[in-house]
Amino acid sequence: MSGPSVVVVGAGASGLSTALCLAERGCADVTVIDRDHVAAASSSLSAGIFTRSYSERLDVELRVEAHERLCQLERDEGLHLRRNGFLRLAHDSGGLAEFERAAALQRELGVDDAVALDRAEIARLVPDMSVDDLA
Repeated sequence: MSGPSVVVVGAGASGLSTALCLAERGCADVTVIDRDHVAAASSSLSAGIFTRSYSERLDVELRVEAHERLCQLERDEGLHLRRNGFLRLAHDSGGLAEFERAAALQRELGVDDAVALDRAEIARLVPDMSVDDLA
């Protein structure tokens, strides 16, 4: 009995990424199966947020590599990514210090837009936002 060398279960973002990586690494016969159509479940229902904004070195390194792959898919395959950023809010000085440490690590690892903003900077960027309870 012959069949595919590898079967990937799930045709969402993770399954298709896995299949692509296997094929790029020389696996000649990769089959993707799913109970529905491509991206029918959580991949199509999620907010689609992809961030490199983490505080642990390995997390940031993995996400930087994944971000590079997404940018490559955008260039090579016409994938459309919308970059709009987000805010994580600190309500005390300890939280702000953690964000500052994380942003420094992210910049060290190549995330050039990582920055920790203080209350005044957030108020300037988002004038209608109440910042009274922020660090």
